[in-house]
Amino acid sequence: MMKKHKKAVAVITVLMLLAFCLTGCGNGGADNKDADNKDTQQGAVTNLAFASGGTSGTYYPVAGAIAQVWENNVEGVSVSVQSTGASAENLNLLNQGDAEIAIVQNDVMYYANTATEGFANAEPNEGFLTLGTVYPEVCQLVVDASAGIETVADLKGKAVSIGAAGSGVESNAKQILAAAGLSMEDIKVQNLDFAESANAIKDKAIVAAFITAGAPTTAVTELAATNDIKVLCYH
Repeated sequence: MMKKHKKAVAVITVLMLLAFCLTGCGNGGADNKDADNKDTQQGAVTNLAFASGGTSGTYYPVAGAIAQVWENNVEGVSVSVQSTGASAENLNLLNQGDAEIAIVQNDVMYYANTATEGFANAEPNEGFLTLGTVYPEVCQLVVDASAGIETVADLKGKAVSIGAAGSGVESNAKQILAAAGLSMEDIKVQNLDFAESANAIKDKAIVAAFITAGAPTTAVTELAATNDIKVLCYH
């Protein structure tokens, strides 16, 4: 389990290696949102931008379902779900005031808060709070079954997608590779999102892809329907 920053990050429950956390902006962004609210005959409407993830992942449909529940049950709330590059981008959107709600990995939330990993060159992001844990997820290594990949070490010298640049997937991929004694220089790095990774495996452009997501993952199940693949999961 990832450690949680006691001051600014409050994760209710963490299961497996990672858990998606429903996160919202703190004081930052509140003034921007007041400017976006509009009056209607029914009263004031609060417009919320909900940063999710790619349409081939799990964030996007989950955010859509949550948004629908809110709109159906909370008077005066309108929620716009945004397709994004997921965790890292979502936290940046919150920090910039371009989103009010986001789904992020709890480890990426910790990196942003402590200015480590992919956020090492930024100031600590303390302008958000955690509303709750949504669901657990796993780091999946999806491989072409014909490539002879049985362990992470077998990726040496191979073309591999480690997720979109700056994403939580990329951070997880680097950590898993390091645990197997490999660095970025040991593989042919491709920074692809879930859908792009699946297509690249189909086209034999890569032999494997790291995907951190809830299971089942749309991109993986759709790929499995047309191609012979194996999935190595890391909890």
